Amino acid sequence: MHRMLVVDDEPEVRRLLGDALDDQPVVVYEAGNLQEAGDILDHESIELIVVDVSLPDGNGLEWAESVRTDHPDIQTIVITGQPSLRRAVRALRAGASDFLSKPLDLTELNQRVSSALHCRKHSAGQQRRIDHLTHLVKELNQAHDEISKQVDILCHDLVTAYQDLAGQMNHVETVADFRSLIQHELDLEALLRSVLEYLLQKVGPTDAVIFLPSHEDGYTVGGYINATLDSQSADVLLSHLADIVAPRVADSRATIALKSNEDIKEWIGDDSMWLVDAHIIAAPCVSDDEVLAVLMLFRDQSQPFDPAFVDAMNHLCTTLGEHLNRIVRVHDRNPFGNTNGHDDDDEGDGYLSFG
Repeated sequence: MHRMLVVDDEPEVRRLLGDALDDQPVVVYEAGNLQEAGDILDHESIELIVVDVSLPDGNGLEWAESVRTDHPDIQTIVITGQPSLRRAVRALRAGASDFLSKPLDLTELNQRVSSALHCRKHSAGQQRRIDHLTHLVKELNQAHDEISKQVDILCHDLVTAYQDLAGQMNHVETVADFRSLIQHELDLEALLRSVLEYLLQKVGPTDAVIFLPSHEDGYTVGGYINATLDSQSADVLLSHLADIVAPRVADSRATIALKSNEDIKEWIGDDSMWLVDAHIIAAPCVSDDEVLAVLMLFRDQSQPFDPAFVDAMNHLCTTLGEHLNRIVRVHDRNPFGNTNGHDDDDEGDGYLSFG
């Protein structure tokens, strides 16, 4: 059953309207003024309102307009004993579904009520479809947002994976080039020269030194690049590094990267004064769990080494360690026995020196 509210200050009109709708599936509620009408609206689900314009406590048209604002699904038929085009236009603009004049034609009233209820049913169906579509759109937007998040995560993972793979490929390529360079060198001095030239080409101007184990369980300079020091200073510094730094790098069995004076002091201690303001990378060259050399590069912190090269350092030293082990096996003796420092004939800055 539909629920209809009739608002008119004349009881006879309300009764007449109720009787006229006996054949309609409608429950009719009556109100003689706007106060009573408001009370009924608060407690009943009204689908259609028939309201007179002139009421004791207000203008029915203005009231209908406010009801339409709060209850847009309620249909409204406005009736008046003083019909005019202006009132009719205003009623329709206020959202009324129809406008009738008194005295009422009951047959016409029945038709207008049926039409309004049909319109209400149609509007309710449309609203349900709109609500359903709104719900679907909301779910689609949520799904879109979730998919976008997953795509962003996937893209980030793919970029990270690509960067990792590219880094690994660069390492593989670097190691392959390095191995190709040294694989035929079976003379120790030639090998050290090739390694130092490779480093110079790879990182640019730098101080670099290769420490080799000595008979006294210490380390000595096997070869070095002197890019910043005079010959006498290089002798003192490299000898000190062989005694202090090389054993610590060998014991660490890992690549050491020191980028600040604080890092250097923490790692080296009081002897850090020899390498103040330097960026240092060093790594042991290990094969069969034996340290066969220690490689160290250092230069001013204003020209730090490329992080990619720092990452590749361990692979290069592993390759060098394997090749040094091969030289040991080929010679069937310790090839480092005659290594006792750099040649006195190779003095100067920016050149290669070998022991």
